[in-house]
Amino acid sequence: KTGWRFSKEQIPESRFRELREAHRGKDLKFQNSPAEMLVEVYEKLVEPTLIDPVFVTRVPSVIIPLARPCRDDPFFADVYELAINGVEISPGYTELNDPDVQAAQFQRQVGDKDEQQKFDEDFVTALKYGMPPAGGMGLGIDRLIMMLTGAESIRDVILFPLMKPVDKE
Repeated sequence: KTGWRFSKEQIPESRFRELREAHRGKDLKFQNSPAEMLVEVYEKLVEPTLIDPVFVTRVPSVIIPLARPCRDDPFFADVYELAINGVEISPGYTELNDPDVQAAQFQRQVGDKDEQQKFDEDFVTALKYGMPPAGGMGLGIDRLIMMLTGAESIRDVILFPLMKPVDKE
């Protein structure tokens, strides 16, 4: 749907402008780092087109910073995500257990102040002590029920859709 494949080359700003023009109404911001723009392209333009059950593999590693990069091409992450009807149902990947690579991934992830995620130094320190090869896959039961019932919002199917913090006076 985007007219191009994920590529290792830096995507020029002009290409993001073309995508914004071609996909008006998709609320494309493209105001952040190139990595965040790539995530936005994937989530808003690619993911909704995955109607039939499909496993998405080899996405750019900036999209999933905790996943191990592919051995043959570290630009891509070793992932296997099940998507059905435009929704990621079950993400899975091989865990990244190299502390230096993980620290670099976290640094790349720190971006826009609104979206900024804290650099997890404790996690990187723990990785330095060693972590065996690991992987996993999590099934999103709430998303699966959403798909099966035709619910418009995940809040329609989860048990506690809105939890307000208790005021401490």
